[in-house]
Amino acid sequence: DEAFLARVTKLLEDLPLDTEAMIECSSRHQKSMLLEAARERDYFATAWRSGVLVANEGEEARRLRAAVSEVGCGFTKLKAPKLLESFGRSLTEDAGMTVLETEDCFEGDKAAVLMDVLQDRGTQEELEHGAEELLSSLAENEIKSFALAAQSQFRAALIKVATAKGMEIATAGDGHIQVGKLKLFDASVQETIKALQEGDSHNFGFLPNLKKQVVRRRSQEEGLMVDDTENMVCIQRPTRSPIFADKASALEELRKVTDAVFKSFATGRLAHQIFMRRQDLVKLFDEELAERSDFRTSVDRVYDDTLQLQL
Repeated sequence: DEAFLARVTKLLEDLPLDTEAMIECSSRHQKSMLLEAARERDYFATAWRSGVLVANEGEEARRLRAAVSEVGCGFTKLKAPKLLESFGRSLTEDAGMTVLETEDCFEGDKAAVLMDVLQDRGTQEELEHGAEELLSSLAENEIKSFALAAQSQFRAALIKVATAKGMEIATAGDGHIQVGKLKLFDASVQETIKALQEGDSHNFGFLPNLKKQVVRRRSQEEGLMVDDTENMVCIQRPTRSPIFADKASALEELRKVTDAVFKSFATGRLAHQIFMRRQDLVKLFDEELAERSDFRTSVDRVYDDTLQLQL
């Protein structure tokens, strides 16, 4: 212990201003000795992972402390000297913040680190104010993704404010919240839909998920069909069924269509009678009704019931 104390004492004496050091300790007793020695010199010191983080605070460290104390609710970018990176992380964590990611950069000619920080604590008013400031920075047609846990207070505030602003919101596959300012895109989708005639289609090409959401919603409101199975979003206005003057005319037209289908696909024969076999139904679905596989099971059931009645 005496050798350890002598070594760390020398290290602390030689530690320059605005510089941190991470000192490994092999026991709790060594940690306690180091913390006491650092604090005797008015150094910043805290237990950090398997050792003790110490920092000799100068002007840059004091500026970093002030910047951390001024962080409001929501996301903030903090720049710290590279020599004080862990010191900056410790300050933010002590303040209840989360460092989401870091990026190396420069402050003049000095190495620095840019930290993305989330402050998830505050009153409801503070949280909503932070969300308001964050969303006000979105440009028209811009979409942003935010890494926020499901239980995050700021996540709830962000959703509330975005909804009030009429923005698009969705949860991505990774759980992140996506928010988009898409009013102009929404208006253009509505204009495109309005211009479509019966049977017409429009291909929007590849769209991010939030824009797909807009297209789906507006298309469904107008009764349009939407196909986005191959990363290409295509909509189509269906052709309306013909309007008949009376019920008798409608039934006659239906009889003609049914008769035509029957004659085209029925291959079963018994004397002079022609009937529809099961493989005829299979062919009908494969060739003409492939996209309507949703009610194929129902048709098969009706066929079986009809066959049972005949037996």
